Amino acid sequence: MLAQLTKQGDSHYLIIGMENFEPLNINFDTVFNISTDGEKMTIQPVEQESEGVSEELAPFLKDINNRYGETLKRLA
Repeated sequence: MLAQLTKQGDSHYLIIGMENFEPLNINFDTVFNISTDGEKMTIQPVEQESEGVSEELAPFLKDINNRYGETLKRLA
């Protein structure tokens, strides 16, 4: 995927197409680790551990949150 930095005010940002969210299992609440080795930049989602949730249940809850997180926030 190619992307170009876009400037808005004093900030710059990369636009990531929505078609990349599901395969990467990311959403608008995902925290990213950004690192560089001086030649390239790597952006990786940080795995958030679920407190008090079994390992078997965590993937299902994560999927529900990714799919319906925005709707659930509005309903809360």
